[in-house]
Amino acid sequence: MTSTWVFRADAGRQIGTGHVTRLLSVATKWMSEGGNALFVGHAPYPLVNRVADRGARWLTPHSSGLASVDFQSHKLIDLCREHDAGVVFLDGYDFDPEYVTRLVESNIRVVQFADGIIWPEYCADIVVDQNLGSELNDYPMSRSGSRQLLGSRYVALDPSFAEYVTGSKKHKSFSGSVLVTFGGSDDQGATLRVIDALMNVEEATHVTVVVGSANVLATEIEKKLNGIDRFEVVNNTKVMVNLMAGSDVAIAAAGTTSWELVAMGVVPVLLATAENQVSIANALGESGATVNIGNIKELKNTQIENSVRLVLRDSKYRKGLLDSANGLIDGCGSSRVIAAVREVTQCDDRVYSSINLK
Repeated sequence: MTSTWVFRADAGRQIGTGHVTRLLSVATKWMSEGGNALFVGHAPYPLVNRVADRGARWLTPHSSGLASVDFQSHKLIDLCREHDAGVVFLDGYDFDPEYVTRLVESNIRVVQFADGIIWPEYCADIVVDQNLGSELNDYPMSRSGSRQLLGSRYVALDPSFAEYVTGSKKHKSFSGSVLVTFGGSDDQGATLRVIDALMNVEEATHVTVVVGSANVLATEIEKKLNGIDRFEVVNNTKVMVNLMAGSDVAIAAAGTTSWELVAMGVVPVLLATAENQVSIANALGESGATVNIGNIKELKNTQIENSVRLVLRDSKYRKGLLDSANGLIDGCGSSRVIAAVREVTQCDDRVYSSINLK
């Protein structure tokens, strides 16, 4: 029997695209195993189209009868019943204990992605916190039999990255290539700040600037770099894995992209562009796998410039960062999450095949 899982998350200029993209990683893996995926939420059209290209269906809150203000859990419950969906994934900061409780009391299994403890209790069947150091957290789980999946073992990589990590990677020779990427929106205008800094870094022989689908400064970025040979602008790319594979260093926000960079063997120079990224940037920096240069609001361009120049110039320093990152992400996070959901739902009427959690 084919099972449908519902994925509830939003994306946009203010909140970025990370909530949707990490759920899409799980959904893609789930669909590859024969399941169906239904997404519900607000997102820019390019991201909606990307979800559709994977084979999932996307419903906006308006089209599905969901209000954008309070997310109306009873409507989501009706939607699950309509599609015979017994599992809902939630990713975002609006899903409080009362909201989750209404779902579980309707016999819906709930998987809640989190980035640190923000609620006095967690009522989901499974809480997933993929952030480095989250193993030290003890989420206040309110339901008997619930599970916590904590740490980088549960990083949900997009299948294209996972295949690169688990496959036979070729050693790449250093070329001084730099990647600049701040997700789908870049609400803080970090891309322009970084471009200004890199203008003075001659060691960056080729700079690829990725402009996301919701970046309102896209035209200004292209105008600024027009005619500068060593800078290349790529708009809303569908081949990010290829861009990362060809880069030595990347300057990025400390969100979902940071895990992809670590997995791909690219040295990340991380900026926190939102408060919820500070702890991620700190943990990765302390691990020795990345360069954490702080909050974008407090940085001077010279700090960005000097950090990138050091990584490009000092091969010993660069090797130390890569060695610390090696093995941190193994590409199996989505499989582990799916395995945990299958275990939790074994007591349901649906029949799931077993899968190894190791």
